Amino acid sequence: MRKVFLASTALVALTSVASAADITLSGDSVFNYTSISDSTAYGAGKDGNSMAIDGNLSVSSTATSDSGLTYTTAYDVDGDSADLSISGDFGTVKIDGGSDGLGASGEMSGDVAADETTGITTIPFDGDSAVAGGFLSYASPSIGGANVYLGYTDAGADNDNATTVYSIKYATEAAGASVTVGYAASSADTAETDTTSMGVKISSGDLALTAALNTKKIGSSADYSGTSVGLTYAVSDAMAIQMHQKNAENDKDSTYDYSESAISATYTIAPGLTSAITYTSYELSPNSGAAKQDGSATNVELKVAF
Repeated sequence: MRKVFLASTALVALTSVASAADITLSGDSVFNYTSISDSTAYGAGKDGNSMAIDGNLSVSSTATSDSGLTYTTAYDVDGDSADLSISGDFGTVKIDGGSDGLGASGEMSGDVAADETTGITTIPFDGDSAVAGGFLSYASPSIGGANVYLGYTDAGADNDNATTVYSIKYATEAAGASVTVGYAASSADTAETDTTSMGVKISSGDLALTAALNTKKIGSSADYSGTSVGLTYAVSDAMAIQMHQKNAENDKDSTYDYSESAISATYTIAPGLTSAITYTSYELSPNSGAAKQDGSATNVELKVAF
């Protein structure tokens, strides 16, 4: 009886502390069944099937001071990384242990399908955004619909491994549609890597169209550029269809070419319970004239989030 009393007292105390600190526990579990048909990975006429389940868990706490400052801390349990942010009239400052800060908030991509599984082990550049977010970052308050973002990461004690990033995003209403224009760029000392991302998203009613141009330059060895176009259609409050097309090339190696088409359907079964099915077809002609690889993949996903 005494043990039950002590356990109950501890539970009440923990609940009180959590309530006072405004602590939030969130996460998800995701099940995937994937079937891949690939010319190289499995051979002609052969498929690779797999089942997997993964999960995420995060603990966060938010508080607001008498002066109006809002500060949030979060810890990603499965990723073993932490971040904190401080917000006010000046904007938001964020420190992210995973270098996934606010600096790249202006990046754009038409990659809208629920999943894009392929049988390719490594794709040097697929046309998607490669702009870094930054370990230390800043987001300005909205100025006439525009926000400015800055980011910085210093990952080397010898000062030869720094990354800087800046971006801008502008949102407005035009002819009954919501229009968002974005631009982002980052520069990293490591391998002299420079990336850019620019594009536009137009949403009207149940339709949303995104088009983007992304680049990645690695010293004098590679100069990748890619385009992506994505379309999302909300069939109902519970169901949506997404499709995208991506293409990429390397100006330093004319043999490199990547193309990808994907279409998916997502369905909300109940609050916090969603399902999705995605079909992806792809083709890669690698750098230096290596063997071409192509194939298709179907992925079925079931996700529980809280």
